[in-house]
Amino acid sequence: MTPQYWLPKRWNRLALSLGGFLFCALIPELWAQESGVKSVSWPVKWDQKGVMKSGRLQFNPLSRKLELTSVDQKNVDLGRGLLIQPDLENPRAAAVREHHDLAVAILGYQERLTGRIQSIVSDKAVMWTIPGHSKPMEWPLGIASAWAFHPSVTVALFEDFEKSDIPGAVLINSAGSPAGDRVIQANQALKFNVTDPSEFNSGPRLIQLAVFDSGSGGSLKLKLNGSGTGSEQVSQSLELVSSLDNSQWSVLTGDSRFAMTPLPRKNGWHWLSISIASDRTRICLDELVLAESRTAWFKNQSITSLEISAAPNSKLLIDALGIYQYDTISGPVQRPLADNLIQLNGGHELLGNSNLKEIPTRLIRAILPKQIPNVGLWVQGPVVRLTFQSLGENLWKPDTDRDYLKQIGLLNPPAKGFDCVEGSLVEMDEKRLTLALSQGGTISVDRNQCLTIEPLVASGLKLLEAHPHHLGDELDLKVIPPEPEGGNLRINFNLGVEESKYQSELVVDVLQVLGANIAPFVESIKRGELVTEVWLNGTNLGTLNSKIEGRNESPERLRFPIARNVMKTGPNQVEFRQKGQKNDPNYLDDLSVMGVRLYRVD
Repeated sequence: MTPQYWLPKRWNRLALSLGGFLFCALIPELWAQESGVKSVSWPVKWDQKGVMKSGRLQFNPLSRKLELTSVDQKNVDLGRGLLIQPDLENPRAAAVREHHDLAVAILGYQERLTGRIQSIVSDKAVMWTIPGHSKPMEWPLGIASAWAFHPSVTVALFEDFEKSDIPGAVLINSAGSPAGDRVIQANQALKFNVTDPSEFNSGPRLIQLAVFDSGSGGSLKLKLNGSGTGSEQVSQSLELVSSLDNSQWSVLTGDSRFAMTPLPRKNGWHWLSISIASDRTRICLDELVLAESRTAWFKNQSITSLEISAAPNSKLLIDALGIYQYDTISGPVQRPLADNLIQLNGGHELLGNSNLKEIPTRLIRAILPKQIPNVGLWVQGPVVRLTFQSLGENLWKPDTDRDYLKQIGLLNPPAKGFDCVEGSLVEMDEKRLTLALSQGGTISVDRNQCLTIEPLVASGLKLLEAHPHHLGDELDLKVIPPEPEGGNLRINFNLGVEESKYQSELVVDVLQVLGANIAPFVESIKRGELVTEVWLNGTNLGTLNSKIEGRNESPERLRFPIARNVMKTGPNQVEFRQKGQKNDPNYLDDLSVMGVRLYRVD
């Protein structure tokens, strides 16, 4: 018998559709209630067109959706560039200054994580952890563009002259000073005492002072005072002097055991350093040696104070005075990891014998690993960039370390005490949030340590390349790294069956790309010259130049939509191809590709 409909058929279909919708909408919520899983929200604030707004940030673990609502319950668009600041329940604890065994993984021009290396498993892998935030993780060494190490140093004395009560000093403003904006003019005698000198009577030591050379001559005297095991008082002095024609610096010590080397003068800030090892004393201006002796000052003796003086008419400025002691050496790295991949700290002369087969990690400045293909994992969940309080402050100095920082892919030293990482949000409760990292593992951060959360408008992430590359044909100090690698870069990676079906975007961080509207190359770029094309598996996704509007003097993130069926199961390849000028094919744009990744956007 044919069933009798008590509603018209189109109404029946509508009822079925409505029932299906209610089923899909309510069942997950009911399941969440039964299983104890619930959405959690944090009170937050954000800047919206110059006005600070307040509301709540909520993460739904079932739908894997991140939502932002204002105080009047309106949904806020999680667009690109939105920086969300959690309201903190308790003030953040101050960063602990200089844990001695920390390493910083440089994961991109913005991303860095501070942790402890437990062991270097091989020349290709490292076991490390981020105390309080992660379990031990084994990462390929090359998944980071660099592993930077804090020197194993105890600070005996540090003075940045920001205080206004320093006797005999004239406080002035000086742009670009290594430690703060306020420096002093060294025209009277100054004395600084070590608080507890008994702690600094052995081991390698480094005395460092920033000096500003204006090219007007002058001299600067330093006197180190110390004591032995009894009441014996000792002192050592040096004087930094300019030649009569102001073309060179030299140093006078009054100690005939020193070999002296005058150095050419150069205007600007410089580091004057005295390094004391077990078998030598070396005086340097920046990285260059002014004087060296095969005897150690203050051997088995404490340094109790330091005196600084200059002529009354001296124009020399000083800043950032420090006395540091290097601790007992441990944790060696086998050499060669690869000889050219290890850079040593500024105090590398403390190593003594440069032919050591093992190098203590505490004296290593950085390990620059070779890039390795296909290292990133797909992680699923709202992609965010999280900035949070790290384990300790850093001793990177903007002026002296800028070239080094460029080599490892950073334009400037990371902010003191801050770490930054990109990942997929997988869990959030009242106290913490957890990110899954494409590099491997997860990191959990306490709400009171979170500084900013930046949604990146993606539902998944796969890292393809974290190492910076210089595309082009000329040495260029504005590009990272400065040495060119040519006009072609290929990045290979693999995808699984399901991964190849994701609706994705190719994300590229770039620096110094010629903008399409920047004179005098507008016409050349319109003709397809001096451009950098982006290809994926033989499909042209566009050019870097077309997405750059200005001069690209600071890094920009470009996103290229990928049509379906372009990515495939198994091997895939991203390729950057450069084109020169018609009349000079070898003349290329010099630029940095500073990171490449895939975002899932479906």
